[in-house]
Amino acid sequence: MDIKTVENYLSLYDTEKTIKDYSNYLNNKKVVIVGPAPHIVGSNQHDLIESYEIVVRVNTGFNIPEKLEKDIGTRTDVLYTSLTRQEINENFIEGNKEKFKWFCLVINPEKDVAWNRLLNFKKINNQRLLLHVLDPLYVSCKLALYYSPPKYWGLEVGLTALLELLRFNIVELYITGFTFYLESGEIDGFMYYSEYDTYKYIRRARIDLRKKEIDPNINFKYFRRRYKNDKRIKYDKTLTRLFENYEKKIKKY
Repeated sequence: MDIKTVENYLSLYDTEKTIKDYSNYLNNKKVVIVGPAPHIVGSNQHDLIESYEIVVRVNTGFNIPEKLEKDIGTRTDVLYTSLTRQEINENFIEGNKEKFKWFCLVINPEKDVAWNRLLNFKKINNQRLLLHVLDPLYVSCKLALYYSPPKYWGLEVGLTALLELLRFNIVELYITGFTFYLESGEIDGFMYYSEYDTYKYIRRARIDLRKKEIDPNINFKYFRRRYKNDKRIKYDKTLTRLFENYEKKIKKY
């Protein structure tokens, strides 16, 4: 890759002002991040989720079916996305510019197609959505931590969002609808609630993970070790159970 291409790519990322603005937006706030795990169905968390100052969702999680509003609320203040699971066009931006306070892009710096998605989005967006693009060096370092040696340079948007949010000076982060892709967090073989993934990855995703020899436990263990004593974090009942089972296994051995 030549220097000019690198400079063009880097120009797509946040300015110092953007980073400061996003940091100020999150500063001293109580935040909830809502994932797509199937146990969120029937959780009746509408009022709890809506009580938080900032509601964060991932990928297509902002498209909330009416029947799930009682479980996961309706607001989406911040969306983290890799731009791979929804069609980004003029209608999307016009229809959501009042909904999102911040639109956060998780772009894999190792993939040219990801850069092209970012470039196309910026052209269409034309500054209508407040845009935060994660630092490519930060993302690369996290990827290296998860997969060493890396067998598959893929990004899990939800986990990346968790790690980034905890970099900021937030008061609280309530995590719900996450299982770190552990089989014990699945319901009838499903990784997500059925309306979440319009690209039909619901069952296939776990098969793909196995084919690529990714061990979900790597991410789970890394997050637990890194943030076990972070008092800002609160977990829903299912994630609490997963962590408790993990701690019991450690003590057993």
